[in-house]
Amino acid sequence: MAVIESGQSDARYRFSNWFAGSLTELPVFIERAESEAFGDAAVRIVIVNASRAARLVRKRALRLGLPEAEE
Repeated sequence: MAVIESGQSDARYRFSNWFAGSLTELPVFIERAESEAFGDAAVRIVIVNASRAARLVRKRALRLGLPEAEE
């Protein structure tokens, strides 16, 4: 996810632009997100490995004996 800051100095706002893909595609995504925001800059980039996070949550659910872990 990239958080983009845009607008005039007296009326700045931030919005997010979500990305799903490989890290090699990330620079192009950031470039496109910034150009769509009229050349304004990404002020925060958040990178998460969703597959790894999901595995950790599932393993924890199994350890806790939650039936949802089997789905």
